[in-house]
Amino acid sequence: MVCHCTLNTLAYIALTYFIYRFFRAIYEIVYPYLIATPLDLHKLSGGAKWAIVTGSTDGIGKEYAFDLAKKGFNIILISRTQTKLDSVKEEIKKECKNIEVETIAYNFTNANVDDYKKKIISVIEKKDIGILAR
Repeated sequence: MVCHCTLNTLAYIALTYFIYRFFRAIYEIVYPYLIATPLDLHKLSGGAKWAIVTGSTDGIGKEYAFDLAKKGFNIILISRTQTKLDSVKEEIKKECKNIEVETIAYNFTNANVDDYKKKIISVIEKKDIGILAR
């Protein structure tokens, strides 16, 4: 038969665990919204002024481009279709007036080193780039 002392110890351990899990859940709900301070992306990127976003004409890539522009980064948009790039560029320029936006139409699936150097590297090597979002 198990002694009464062992059962009490197990009960206290279980109670402690449940209390810990309860307060941990509260912390995980409250911390991001009330306690945490947003990270300074400019500081984290080494003070860079430019960000590159690939796949920037649709979905998450487009949202990354808008968010980074709102945070004050100049943006280089890279995607396959120049007309879509121009459309996104105009949307960003309309919303974020002081931001520079450049576009590069490039298809990474058919990439070769010479095209990559000519179309992408020649543009980005002159910029102070701190963020690459893809």
